[in-house]
Amino acid sequence: MARPKNRPKRTPIASRNILTTEQRDGYVRRWVNDTPGRIKMFEEAGYEAVREPTKVGDNRAGEASNVGSSVMNKDVGAGQNAILMEIPIEYYQEDQAAKEQGLKKHEASLIPDELMSDTYGDGLSISSQNVRSKPGPRVIIE
Repeated sequence: MARPKNRPKRTPIASRNILTTEQRDGYVRRWVNDTPGRIKMFEEAGYEAVREPTKVGDNRAGEASNVGSSVMNKDVGAGQNAILMEIPIEYYQEDQAAKEQGLKKHEASLIPDELMSDTYGDGLSISSQNVRSKPGPRVIIE
């Protein structure tokens, strides 16, 4: 089939990304579903709605809209709307460090105390099948 010369290049549906956004220096952006209480929760954590016009997604995959509103918002499907929010990178990094500490505490609770010596980290390997201390006994986690 002959393709017209002025026709734009076809982009397969699976390769379109409708939620990517331009990043702002010093900030981390994310889409937050606009459900009762969720936007308020993010605001209390230090996030602010993005208010300036921002390129959102792939040009062929639809456009974000701020019609009737001063914030960037987008229909994300199934009747759900999301708002683009951002937080200073320092706050984001603090939040990620706190999350990591919680995960480490949880992971440590999964390993028997006798295996939690000073070898935790480089000296301990964890897989979905077992926990192995080098050297030491093998513990199967079921």
